[in-house]
Amino acid sequence: MSPPAVPLSVPVQSQSVQLSPVQIQDMIAQRVDQAIASRKSGDSVSRGRPYPVEYDREPYPIGFVPPRFQVFDGFGNPR
Repeated sequence: MSPPAVPLSVPVQSQSVQLSPVQIQDMIAQRVDQAIASRKSGDSVSRGRPYPVEYDREPYPIGFVPPRFQVFDGFGNPR
């Protein structure tokens, strides 16, 4: 496979920036606070549906029978 003709990212010139340990701790604390705040506000990906609500309004087809699952009790073959 040949490499892509166009680079996937634009090269960025790096600059050497010296951060003190206190500045690094402040940056980390700020990110942690943002992460905690986003979880409290409900912005988490794990909450809600990963699809539009309209899909829940769609009726099941005629004759649809929901699957019946057996709960595995920890003994025997789970299949």
